[in-house]
Amino acid sequence: MPLALSLKGVSMMYRSKKALSLMLICLINNAWGVCGRKTFIGIRSQAVNVVRDLVGWQDIIHRCDSEGDTLLSITAEYSRSFRNGHLAELLFGSENFIVSGSRVADRGKTDVLADYFGLPQDFVSCVCLRPVITNFVMDFGWFCKLDCLCENVYFWVHFPIVNTKWDLNLKEDVIDAGSLPYPAGYMGPQLINRSSNNVLENVLAPSLIEALRGDYVFGDLRTPLEFGKVFGRQRKTRIAEIQCALGWDFFCTPDSHCGISLRVAAATGSKPNGEYLFEPIVGNMDHWELGGGFSAHTVMWSDDQDRSISCYLEAVVTHLFASKQLRPYDFKNNGPGSRYILLECMNSPASNLLVGGAEPNSQYQSNLQSAVNVTTLESKISIGVQADIAFMLAYEEDGWLWDLGYNLWVRSKEKLICRQRLRDNAFAFKGDAQIYGFQPGMIETPLALSATQSKATIRGGQEGGNFAAGVEFANDNADNAQPAANGSSVALNNLTTADATELNLTLQQVNSSNAAILIQDSDIDPWSGLLDRAVSHKLFTYIGYVWQDAEDVEPFFGIGLSIEWAKTSGHNSAVAQWNVFAKGGFAF
Repeated sequence: MPLALSLKGVSMMYRSKKALSLMLICLINNAWGVCGRKTFIGIRSQAVNVVRDLVGWQDIIHRCDSEGDTLLSITAEYSRSFRNGHLAELLFGSENFIVSGSRVADRGKTDVLADYFGLPQDFVSCVCLRPVITNFVMDFGWFCKLDCLCENVYFWVHFPIVNTKWDLNLKEDVIDAGSLPYPAGYMGPQLINRSSNNVLENVLAPSLIEALRGDYVFGDLRTPLEFGKVFGRQRKTRIAEIQCALGWDFFCTPDSHCGISLRVAAATGSKPNGEYLFEPIVGNMDHWELGGGFSAHTVMWSDDQDRSISCYLEAVVTHLFASKQLRPYDFKNNGPGSRYILLECMNSPASNLLVGGAEPNSQYQSNLQSAVNVTTLESKISIGVQADIAFMLAYEEDGWLWDLGYNLWVRSKEKLICRQRLRDNAFAFKGDAQIYGFQPGMIETPLALSATQSKATIRGGQEGGNFAAGVEFANDNADNAQPAANGSSVALNNLTTADATELNLTLQQVNSSNAAILIQDSDIDPWSGLLDRAVSHKLFTYIGYVWQDAEDVEPFFGIGLSIEWAKTSGHNSAVAQWNVFAKGGFAF
């Protein structure tokens, strides 16, 4: 597989074992491509955990031999994601990839094009990521029996306070920092150097990591990255949800029960806003929930020494109502990651420009945009159904509890009800096109072209690129390419004389597009910004003690752990994680 490395890059690679090992990882994995099928990651709400709701006090809340029980509980939980390669593949298609400039010899077919991020055309780096999500939860609950209103009716409410941390753990080894400038016409009307002593002059970013922070502008790109940024670890602290249940145990004996409940969840967590690529989410993404629950248990075995084994079933099914969020989208025909392509702002009619002897249908307006700033759109999203089901065996002896069980969590895929429209005919894909031509003469005046590349991808410009030997920057690969001239039919050059001489390139007539192919709202890929269905499986255990002989109050306390896994192949947006928790409280 061709690897984008200059001789300088090879020598730099060997400067440390770390750099060499990182490059070998990139070589192995880069064949799988880069940029995953999703622009957004969402997780199971930290409040949706029927296991945490059930264990520790199940024998107290569903007993029918007492009146007026009130219980308070506090649960502290720590969770951390694992199998994090699944997260990397959803967003990037791989845990490792290469970034290389458009003029790197034999650049890999799956390399990310460095030019889109303001990196030099001879830049090369290897990027590695290991996404991790951690949550710390303090869940406060209150349970109250309402026998004064109706026998075996209860009300329960809980609200988890969550601190979540999301970190892509993005590491980059710069193999060749690059030195080539952008010649005049490529990213703006003037030459843009790799660096400059003039702090007011736009310069190129030193690395992909720096570029993704959103601090760099260059040439005609005057607006920095506003969405899809990567800037170290992101964290958020919120109340995930306020969940309430009004329940009735319609069948209740000392050894068994069956009950139903009405469930409501108020959205108090965070709302996705697209600012960061790996955006921290607390709660259920601002969806209100309504549904129902079913609970049952029976004592399977007991003896006269207060020992027993019981089985429990707890199920909650809810609908998640529509929520307005900001979601980033890729383009249908340009593949995953196309939200990071550079777009040209276009308008018509053209001024002082002829392409193939005729006025083109549109002309570049001297303004570049990172596509993600344009395709992050307000969207109204709902989720049909979410189910959280647990089956548990509980062993009890003299106040001691040992719970062991299985939990299934399922959430249907997101449904896009409507979204903000992208303005038709206002943008076009730049790819690696030259966006200005130059009128010959003593003063080589730049003139905006109409060159578009409708098939450009995150990997590069269309149809082999714009840098074949002898026709560099001539736009031979532009849509409907024809020779460009000014309004007086004077041929426009691809470069300034000075740049052509400095870079040892051929000065020749530049091509442009007629007709230019412009972006329509229908080009947005709606599925790229929506979560697939999610299915996860969890095994859990809990050990605790209930002080049954205490006067007036009945304290309980215990610790538990669980491991939750999800199928990482296919369309599954669930995240694998493990957690440990401690639950305590008292009944009075």
